[in-house]
Amino acid sequence: MINDRLLNFENEINESLKSFFDSKKLPLYDMMSYHFGLHEQNSVTKKRMYAQILKSFCYSVELKNEKILPAALTLEMINAFLEIHDDIESGNPQNGSNDAVWWVWGPAQAINAGDAMHSLARVT
Repeated sequence: MINDRLLNFENEINESLKSFFDSKKLPLYDMMSYHFGLHEQNSVTKKRMYAQILKSFCYSVELKNEKILPAALTLEMINAFLEIHDDIESGNPQNGSNDAVWWVWGPAQAINAGDAMHSLARVT
């Protein structure tokens, strides 16, 4: 039962992220969307581990749902910011099964994308 709720929540997170990034028309948002794996052909996206942990916690203490989604999006954006910058610092050309943002767009643009992700997380 809780696994179904978490899967539905993961889909809700992915749809919220996709809808947000699709509403923006700058290449910077395309880089961030790419990092989240929202437009892959096989539609396999990364697991939203931090969002799932938050949702599990909220279910266990019976918190209200309307505050969970923005908090989960914030956690996932902060994690993405850290991943993007870590890939650059480590020189990892891959992030999961995809090319890293810096490998596709270059380190300078990846830094911009990571910093933008951090800023979005703060205002979310």
